[in-house]
Amino acid sequence: MDLKGIVPPIITPLDRRERIDKNSLKQLVNYLIANGVAGIFVLGSTGESVTLTPSIRTQAIETVVDEVNGRIPVLAGIGDNGTFRTLANCKIAQQIGADSVVVCPPFYFEYTKPEIIKHYTRIADESKLPVFIYSLPQRTRFEFDIPTVNKLFQHSNIVGIKDSWGNMDFFQHLVFNFGSKKLVFQG
Repeated sequence: MDLKGIVPPIITPLDRRERIDKNSLKQLVNYLIANGVAGIFVLGSTGESVTLTPSIRTQAIETVVDEVNGRIPVLAGIGDNGTFRTLANCKIAQQIGADSVVVCPPFYFEYTKPEIIKHYTRIADESKLPVFIYSLPQRTRFEFDIPTVNKLFQHSNIVGIKDSWGNMDFFQHLVFNFGSKKLVFQG
């Protein structure tokens, strides 16, 4: 996957009854495309994905993919509380037509590095879409380190990382160690 530039994580507009506001979401997508973004990240932290029902999450991906209509890549956040739920979300994103998936570590419980590696490996093995690691330890209680990222980056279907940690030393290490081989985003 060749992706360079700004890939904003977008909000998920809802009405007062917490139904997706498709018109506002379409307007947002078109505004961003008109202003030159390289891709759109739907259902990240900014999109409050973990607070949405499965049907709202599906509608958000559908709306964005339909409105983008192939003009730029759509990255879909599919992270969830466990491997099987994440894989189910991945299949939905694939069926809808997302271009790649962004996967945060499972949250709530504390996981070991070998468990996280197993989680991502299973998803990358089964996903037909390229997979991005999503590093945000302030929400997931898991801090990636360079050796773990290096191990995950050995999988050909793990194409990059979105780092939302805010640790500049870690981000610099990502860029220097992997920036020429994998996609490294910060936000």
